Amino acid sequence: MDLFGIGNAIKACAKIYFRSAIQTGRTTALIHSLKAGDRVYLETYEQARWFESRLKDLGVEGVVCMAWRERDIGDNFKCGKAEGKAVLDHGLIEAMYLKAIDDCSQRIQMIENDLSAKPRVGDAESPETVRILRNQMWRVS
Repeated sequence: MDLFGIGNAIKACAKIYFRSAIQTGRTTALIHSLKAGDRVYLETYEQARWFESRLKDLGVEGVVCMAWRERDIGDNFKCGKAEGKAVLDHGLIEAMYLKAIDDCSQRIQMIENDLSAKPRVGDAESPETVRILRNQMWRVS
């Protein structure tokens, strides 16, 4: 358990930054930087279709828009390399950072659990801690 709240503080700071960047022109700047042969990865299929319509409205052609596959990461690489540059949309990057913070917090909890004795009588365990203990997914070799 992160007794100091560091993970939550980092996540809150990231969310504040992400919110402060709304309506600053990131999407428009990205669109104007794209050339034929470039590929843009977005967080969802719906966002990819929306982005394609924005490209069409602004007369940008030859750019491929794809939804990022979180569950099957390898699928993102099956299309090979882009003819031009590959770009991750800011929404996808933000989601990746938030997931990385959560993953790190979970790893810290697993390490503490693996290095701890069994809980003392009366210590409360969260369902998440119980799941982690049962799965014993984190091992330091």
